[in-house]
This record gives sequence, C-alpha cells and structure tokens, in this order.
Amino acid sequence: MSSIRLQRILVPTDFSDTSEKAFLFAADLARAFGAEITLLHVVDTRVVDNIFHIHQMPPEAARREMRKAAGEAVARLLDLPEAEGLSITAVYSEGIPPVEVKKAAEEIDADLIAMGTHGTTGIAHLLYGSTADAVLRGAPCPVLTVNP
Repeated sequence: MSSIRLQRILVPTDFSDTSEKAFLFAADLARAFGAEITLLHVVDTRVVDNIFHIHQMPPEAARREMRKAAGEAVARLLDLPEAEGLSITAVYSEGIPPVEVKKAAEEIDADLIAMGTHGTTGIAHLLYGSTADAVLRGAPCPVLTVNP
C-alpha cells in the first residue's frame, strides 16, 4: 500500500491548453484518491495595470471583464466529462500568480499542486517569467508539472 495520500489538489489555471491538461491529470488523481480539487485562477494585477495604460480601460472595468471571462472558462472546465462527480471548488484571486498560488496552497493545506509548464508566452513571459518555475521554487507541497 502506498503512503501517498492526496486529499486536496490545487490546480492553478490560466485556461491555456497546458493548464487544461494539468486539470485533467488532477481529475484522474482526485478520482483515484478521493481528493478534492481547488481550481485557482489569478487575475494578474500587472496585466490589469498594463490594460489601463495601453487601452485606457479603468482598472475596475478590466478586472470585471477578466473575472467574467474567467467565470466562463471555469464553467467550460467544470462541464468536461472528466470533472463529473468530483468535488471541485473554483477560487479567484488577484495579485502576482506565483505568489497567489503558493498562498492558496498554504490556505487549503494542499497535498499537491498540478499545473502546466507553459501558459503565458511572448513578451509577458519575458517580463514576468514562468509561473511554474516560481511556484516550484517555493511551493509548500509537491508540484506536478504538465508539459504542452
């Protein structure tokens, strides 16, 4: 018998294909171990600030639009057949994604973080770095990373 116990799995998502793959891995693990999944989407405040400067959209309006889009994307994930019958809670936060992921993992006492290795690309990746790399360096629990 394995000594691995998974009760709470945190799945940070930016709704990329890679984060969806991580969600599917987490769903399989949750089913196998009877674990709960917390699906976390972080509204990156650095992006909100840039939207204001580039598009002159007030930060409150940008946050509202980003949260609405995130809600729709979460609903699509929860409608996947792989999610059926699982205990899944969707959580939203604002801040710097790796910081918020680590904070959420501590708050829910996560046994595992399952996340994609590639989400943000291009200039955002150059400016802000890899969320997965930063989470790996300071996570309070094991991290399962999923490649594209």
